Amino acid sequence: MIQIDRLPAFNDNYLWGLYEGQSAWVVDPGDAEVVQTWLTQKNLVLNGILLTHHHNDHTGGVEALVDKNPMVEVIGSKQALKGVSAPVSDGDTIDLLSRRFRVMEVPGHTLDHVAFFSADPSPILFCGDTVFLGGCGRMFEGTPEQFQSSLDRIAQLPPETMLYCAHEYTQANMEFACRMLPDNQAASERLKDVISLRENNVPTVPDSLERELHCNPFFRLNDPSLMNQIEADETVSMPERFARVRQAKDNA
Repeated sequence: MIQIDRLPAFNDNYLWGLYEGQSAWVVDPGDAEVVQTWLTQKNLVLNGILLTHHHNDHTGGVEALVDKNPMVEVIGSKQALKGVSAPVSDGDTIDLLSRRFRVMEVPGHTLDHVAFFSADPSPILFCGDTVFLGGCGRMFEGTPEQFQSSLDRIAQLPPETMLYCAHEYTQANMEFACRMLPDNQAASERLKDVISLRENNVPTVPDSLERELHCNPFFRLNDPSLMNQIEADETVSMPERFARVRQAKDNA
């Protein structure tokens, strides 16, 4: 069975290392040294790299890792993503160790953003910066329509799906979520839990999609309390609601 390790990097990034036996893959290796140290400590051989998007904190270590491990396969968007040896598109499948992953194109944060979903034996999603626990990524390149559609696709995955996002932003996101969802008891309780975890330097990632559907304002654009916060009624489109919430978070 595949094991998944959390590899902290920079100030708040999580790289993800997958291994089975001595074979390993890594997701979004922004820091090659962090990955190489993990490989050495566990006596693993790097077989491949998954990239969710082009930002340097996700791709900065690719060149060094490929130089040291020249047979490594680098999988990422078919768009102009440097270093990719195997470009993929929406719906493509990847057999990675003993799991099969499906590629989901989820533009919004960037135009080339993809996520990798595996259903069996238990559902997991490597979602990069599209979804954070309690929030979502900034909209650098996409449109509200694209981003809201991407989140809607993710919301349709099995609720037990574990979200492996790329940053430890949960506490700030949940503080914002509680302001946008003042009547949401689940969000209030989650914030308390997150504060306790972070005070003890315990990571909050991964967590379930089901919890996000209850607590993440970007998944709750129909919530009456959120609509009141963004001064929206039923005539306001879902992408416009998303844009207003995103703007509120950007200005928080």
